[in-house]
Amino acid sequence: MKITAQKALKTGFGIGLLTLAQGKRIAKQLQKELGLNEKESTKLAKEFVKSSRKASEEVINMVGKHVEKTVVKSGLVKKSELRVVKNTLKRRVKKVVKKVKKTTKRKKK
Repeated sequence: MKITAQKALKTGFGIGLLTLAQGKRIAKQLQKELGLNEKESTKLAKEFVKSSRKASEEVINMVGKHVEKTVVKSGLVKKSELRVVKNTLKRRVKKVVKKVKKTTKRKKK
């Protein structure tokens, strides 16, 4: 069990990109080693994916902050200009996401 868990954790940033299928594969290995039932291993796989998403979001936020600081310190743009661009992008992304959700709902019906 220790070896399987270490393999999963040693992937580092890769665990931030863990898919449900990969989480299930790791959980299945742990299921064999620990004697878990199907329900417990599925729950474990979902937890792997959930923590994976959280880890990737944290990495993305941290990298974004460092990039912003670097761009401002380099003098390429002012902090206020960067804020305007960031807000504009957020609004545009929101519109696209909303449009995609509408399209997806129509296809489901």
